[in-house]
Amino acid sequence: MDEFYPENSVDVNSLVSTDVQSAETNIITIIGLIAHAQKYYNFALGLTDDKPGLKEDFEEHLDLLNTRLRQHEEQLKLFENTKTRSLEWLLTGILLATVVHWLISGVYVMVLASFGLGLGFWMWKGR
Repeated sequence: MDEFYPENSVDVNSLVSTDVQSAETNIITIIGLIAHAQKYYNFALGLTDDKPGLKEDFEEHLDLLNTRLRQHEEQLKLFENTKTRSLEWLLTGILLATVVHWLISGVYVMVLASFGLGLGFWMWKGR
């Protein structure tokens, strides 16, 4: 199977996604390896149709690359979901802190009073 790797390539099994950027880089690397393997396979087929096991080796290698590609794509989705959830929790925390601050500072009294006055005026005007 090593014949499908470029000479200066990285072993696909050693690629590890630790964050969004590394997952994206690994996905691009694996796509490059798939493209290279397909070029090599087509080149090898052009030289000879009689090479034993070439198609099986290529399919096995392509399965491995596709499996690794799916794994890194899943990790990328997980990292992005975690980032989104963190942002949601941050915004929820900011909103909660704002409400607590309003409650502590007494702004809620002014808000309720103005809401009550507005509602009273609307009801009085509607008579």
